[in-house]
Amino acid sequence: MPKLVSKKVKISIIIPMYNSEKTIAKCIKSILNSNYKKNYEIIIVDDGSTDNSINIVKKFKCKLIKLKNNRGVANARNIGARYSRGEILFFVDSDTVLGPNSVNIIADTFEKNPRTSIVNGIYSKKSYDNRIFTLYKSLNHHYHGVKDVKYKSTFLSVFCGAIRKRVFIDMGGFDNNIKSAGGEDAEFGSRISDLYKIIWAPKVEAIHYYPGFIKSMIKYIKRGDINTFQTLKGKSLKNHPYLSIDELIAYVTSILILSTLLLILFFNFFKLKIFILLLFLIFVISKIKFYLLLLKERKKYLFPIFIIINYIETLLISGGIILGIVRYLFRLMKK
Repeated sequence: MPKLVSKKVKISIIIPMYNSEKTIAKCIKSILNSNYKKNYEIIIVDDGSTDNSINIVKKFKCKLIKLKNNRGVANARNIGARYSRGEILFFVDSDTVLGPNSVNIIADTFEKNPRTSIVNGIYSKKSYDNRIFTLYKSLNHHYHGVKDVKYKSTFLSVFCGAIRKRVFIDMGGFDNNIKSAGGEDAEFGSRISDLYKIIWAPKVEAIHYYPGFIKSMIKYIKRGDINTFQTLKGKSLKNHPYLSIDELIAYVTSILILSTLLLILFFNFFKLKIFILLLFLIFVISKIKFYLLLLKERKKYLFPIFIIINYIETLLISGGIILGIVRYLFRLMKK
């Protein structure tokens, strides 16, 4: 661990990293090449990487903290905050590319709004690469970021979000018990949203790298599980997009569509076919705003593939929600 240094800087940009050799160089370069040239530091917290990530980071001017064991992204962010010198902690994911004005906007927003404690960014609709899945996910994340403005004002957006250091310390940081990514931000938000002012800054953008389809889908099962479990534990996730009416309708219909398809394999009734068409129509209506955006922003011949991906994603998140409910019920039974 590096020694704690007393010299202050304006912003500490904290990037947790685990096996990020594919993305970390682009992430760091986007910060170094940004329009913000004032007093800041970049802190990379390596959470026990086994690939070439550390050697890549050593080529850049930044503070590198190497952890011996992988203990989860929440712990890595807390370590970065502990060894930071900035008044503002700007958390950035290692698989993102910041927009050229993002750091500037973060600094200006805090300066112009002294009562604001958190400033959240948004996923850019620009695609990290030209893979079909990336084209879909980048727009999907961007859409939900714009759609769920109320939710953006109830938590710290850890992929691209900043907080005053004194507030972060006062709140005790992230929960180290949450090992996987995707739950620590919501849990932290459940403790902070009623106490401090949170601003959503749509011009603070980050282009996100998405792994392969299967890895991404596994991640969304986990997030559905974690967010549901946290909600049932009493960690209220205000205005969470998982709990919006249109999303709940989509979850239920996705499960019913799969169940009806399985029934048709054994009972080839005409009424079942009509029923599944009706379910599919309801599913499309629940997602209609996002689908219209897809048609507007992406090549139209890819639209049928996007619908299939969206259905599978929704179905797997539904599975994660069910898993979270079951896990919580088992927890109650053990008490």
